[in-house]
Amino acid sequence: LWRLDLAELLSDFEALAVLDPITPNTREGVLAGELYEQIVLGMLDRYTDGQVRRGLGIRMRDAAERFDLAGAQMWTKRAAMNEIELDPQSAIASIDQLIVDARAQNQPTAELELMRAQTLAGLGQTRTAFEALSALSTRIDTTGNHTSTYWQAWALMLETIVDAGSQGDKADAVRHIARLELIDPNLGGSPWRQRIIAARQTLH
Repeated sequence: LWRLDLAELLSDFEALAVLDPITPNTREGVLAGELYEQIVLGMLDRYTDGQVRRGLGIRMRDAAERFDLAGAQMWTKRAAMNEIELDPQSAIASIDQLIVDARAQNQPTAELELMRAQTLAGLGQTRTAFEALSALSTRIDTTGNHTSTYWQAWALMLETIVDAGSQGDKADAVRHIARLELIDPNLGGSPWRQRIIAARQTLH
């Protein structure tokens, strides 16, 4: 308990350092996790340096898992988004874990799969990204629930084909765009419509 009392007297990184050693899965651990989250949220409001914010996000992700916070998955996702800029290869592993956790809890994974494909594309793994996007869009097609995620996946997939697709891929893409217009003449609205139309103009 003395660590909790001391942490409340300290601030920022000093307070976090005092809370880190507290044993999880105890009454003190529960209180430490809640206080840890409050401190990090306050720091994120004040610190503007990108490197510091990314470091805080990763530190909070680890603490949320350690103290079994209700928002642990949210912190993991937030850290993964920061890692995409700093260390995209490491971000892939974080996103994969998020997908595993979401499936275990019967939660949707479409947004996470899209994030993973975007990261792969940024790493230059265009074929793997294309295959992931294709599988995602096909699965969404079977539900008939064409959300923003669906249109974003198609916009990214078509842009990938424009940049690195074979002639066969490009011919198929033109046919797919015609099919997309039957699903929604507005192609999902802005900004996906503009991106899909730009891809079609390039393909033609």
